[in-house]
This record gives sequence, C-alpha cells and structure tokens, in this order.
Amino acid sequence: MIVSNEKRRILIFGCGKGGLRAFKALSPNQDVIAFIDNDKEKHGSDFCGRPVDSPASILDTQYDSIVIASLYSDAICAQLLRLGISESKIELLQHHILFNTKDKRPPLRLAGTLLYLGFATIILWASSIYRIMRAKASRPSPN
Repeated sequence: MIVSNEKRRILIFGCGKGGLRAFKALSPNQDVIAFIDNDKEKHGSDFCGRPVDSPASILDTQYDSIVIASLYSDAICAQLLRLGISESKIELLQHHILFNTKDKRPPLRLAGTLLYLGFATIILWASSIYRIMRAKASRPSPN
C-alpha cells in the first residue's frame, strides 16, 4: 500500500451549519481551499477563513474533491453534474456530521433519531442517484 503525504485539496459546497461541521470534521490530510455556495451575497466573502466562491468558479479551480455539506445535496449534486464535474469528484457529507447527532440523548430517543436518519439517508441517496441518472440522461452527448 502506498501512503501519500500530500494533502487532498477539498472544496466544501455549503456555507451554513453543515459547511462548518464539515470543515471541523475533515482530517488533517485534507486542505479546504474554498467554500462554494449558491447564495450570491456570500460570494467574495470568507467562511472559516477560506474564500467563498460561486459554483461556476469550480471549473477554474484545482481540487481533488467536492464535499456537499447541505440538506439540498441531491439538487447540488445534479447542479455539479450539469457543470461537467465528474461524479467521482463529488462526495456527500456523512449525515451524522451534517445533522450533528453525536449528543447525549437518552438511548431510546437516540435510537429513534438514528432510525429516522437511516431512513432519511436512504431517501436522500436514492433521490441523489435518481437526479444523477436524470442529469446524465439529459446531458448532450459529445460528438
């Protein structure tokens, strides 16, 4: 196995609580180079000490992957595919990080929350896969 000391260059899509949680959760070998957001009011500002850019700026950026840190992951995923971003470069933030479920709830309540999040995860993944398939099908074929 080859171990690389190079840091992975990451873009985080989302400047809300999910983006903040993703930023804090990433491992030290991942370098967040910028945040991406659809809110034009945030473009040109800083979030967690990193610049906030528009989705179109991704095309001019050198990065290894994009972490989607938003509840709107299915729509964002489809948006990225329409921009021509490779599916292999898109990652979804794990739901326990996005929803911050590591708290001290009573075990029964926590089990109910985790069951709900499990179903929500399945629904979001299925929705994302469906939107990816639709985006791929609607993309004009290169000739």
